[in-house]
Amino acid sequence: KLLGLLNEAASIRSGVTSGALGSSNSGSLRNDRTSSAEGLTSSEKQVAYHTCVALRQYFRAHLLLLIDSIRPNKSNRSAARNIPSTRAAYKPLDISNEAMDAVFLQLQKDRKLGPAFVRTGWREVENFLASNGHITMLELCQVWHI
Repeated sequence: KLLGLLNEAASIRSGVTSGALGSSNSGSLRNDRTSSAEGLTSSEKQVAYHTCVALRQYFRAHLLLLIDSIRPNKSNRSAARNIPSTRAAYKPLDISNEAMDAVFLQLQKDRKLGPAFVRTGWREVENFLASNGHITMLELCQVWHI
């Protein structure tokens, strides 16, 4: 659904409708425009921006869950460092910039976690790429320059 919203925002730039995704025009970003030169309205830019933020949060949350699933069990040392080896299901995920920086630093420094992450398939990113999400994001970058 997020990619559908972003695809519609990007299609305003190219003038191509997003019928390929099978989404209906009800609730879409396009308002029967015929000219792609009109660009995005302020409200359409807001919808696209907040959709991108939601997509970023989605990837951050799934990255944390993936890292937790492949992290080696270090029960003795994790207690000393206050890094839980498994996350309780009822606890919220910290997807702040600082938390993401800590995850990337841990991936870089941990000799076992980094290679395990590279070997493990990240299903959410694979689905994003299979749905041409990367192309939609690149097209959306061009929309801002109208």
